[in-house]
Amino acid sequence: PVIISGGVSSIDDVKKAKDVSISKFMTKNPATVDAEDSLMEVAAIAISKKQMRVPVVDGNKKPIGLITRTEVKQVIGDILGLECFEDCK
Repeated sequence: PVIISGGVSSIDDVKKAKDVSISKFMTKNPATVDAEDSLMEVAAIAISKKQMRVPVVDGNKKPIGLITRTEVKQVIGDILGLECFEDCK
């Protein structure tokens, strides 16, 4: 079996999926942030919308970047002066 986000699949399922349009898997109408939004606004959107990645857009709503929940956690850890904010052992 092959582990895929959200479940387990067989190699045959993966081979069949190679010809499936990305529109079947993509997040439609994701919440976005402006480059001038605060870190807390990004964190709130990522958590409330359950998005692992939040597109950053300009004033014309054109994508200019992407910020991940991991990056948000790392920055918060840096601000708090923590060497390891999550998954420390």
